[in-house]
Amino acid sequence: MVQYAQLAHIARAAIADWHKLSERSAAQPIALAATTDMAEVNFFEAWGKENPDTLKAFFEYAGVIQNKCGLDEKTFQLVYIAIQASRGGIGSVSGHSAFAKAAGATREEVIGAVLVTLMTSGINGVADALTAAIAGYDGAAPIGN
Repeated sequence: MVQYAQLAHIARAAIADWHKLSERSAAQPIALAATTDMAEVNFFEAWGKENPDTLKAFFEYAGVIQNKCGLDEKTFQLVYIAIQASRGGIGSVSGHSAFAKAAGATREEVIGAVLVTLMTSGINGVADALTAAIAGYDGAAPIGN
């Protein structure tokens, strides 16, 4: 079961990565790492500060869905990555790529989850999500750490 602290940690990293992605120019290379060292308060930190009960309830709700949906952790993360890629959720793609890696997904599977969205969302969903998925996967701690 994914714990609140794990989700909060990855959410902070995903938001940080999204900020980095949104601020770079198209010509700049992307170099992201999953980190919680941020100079600014992100959405989840602000939400937790202003209304911690609803943030906790949200993550508990999400955890119940995740744990009762009938999918193993790796499959759930790959499906979630594809959904977020198709809707342009770059921070979520990056963060959940790290979750997928921790659940045993290969780099190829994470990239494939993003690329499959080409069939439904076209190039726009994949353009930014692919680099975010790669950065999130490559910046994730190795399995077992």
